[in-house]
Amino acid sequence: MTETVAGDLRLIGTNTSGGGSFGTVKITGEAVLLSDTSCRKFGCTGTLQVKGSMRADEFRLTGECKVEGDFRAGRLRTIGQLEVAGSVRGGELKVTGEMRMGAAGCEVDRLTVSGIVRTEGLISADSVDIRLYGPARAGEIGGGSITVRRARIASLKHLFQPQHAAGELDAGTIEGDVVHLEYTRAAVVRGNRVTIGPGCDIGRVEYSESFSRSAKSAVREEARV
Repeated sequence: MTETVAGDLRLIGTNTSGGGSFGTVKITGEAVLLSDTSCRKFGCTGTLQVKGSMRADEFRLTGECKVEGDFRAGRLRTIGQLEVAGSVRGGELKVTGEMRMGAAGCEVDRLTVSGIVRTEGLISADSVDIRLYGPARAGEIGGGSITVRRARIASLKHLFQPQHAAGELDAGTIEGDVVHLEYTRAAVVRGNRVTIGPGCDIGRVEYSESFSRSAKSAVREEARV
């Protein structure tokens, strides 16, 4: 069933829509949007494929969504899996589950992840807070405050499974004002105040104000700059 009323779009069951501009979009079930889609409010419970770009002031997802173009959102809340082939731009993004992005990466005001995030590009945000539930990847991370920790459930899982099965972040360069890392592998970490917690393997740390390192981590070089 497809219902379009006063600029709103509602899809229920298994459905396809041409996309376009709407006030509110609500999807329950399995849907495909065939072109660029924009709206003020977007809600999906189920599975969605967007054959184009997605833009929403407010975006909420429970389930799975694949966007073949770029993604823009003022506020995003997801429980499940979000995959974006293009770039991700927006305000406040809160991800519970998995978020995969293309090489264009992510540029937002605030990024909070409880789960897994993966991109070969740059993650840039004023605040980055990642709680790892599994293996994560970023080409670069840059921001004001950057925190990476292993979620408690992943830490318990590590007691019974090999190291790689638990939460770890693999990154090239991480640079921020205040940086706190746990269970992270990175070539270079730069910051004003840098804390390297347990489970890290870092090639070089550069800091301007303070630096501390857990005895359970490896740092090959460190320099005050």
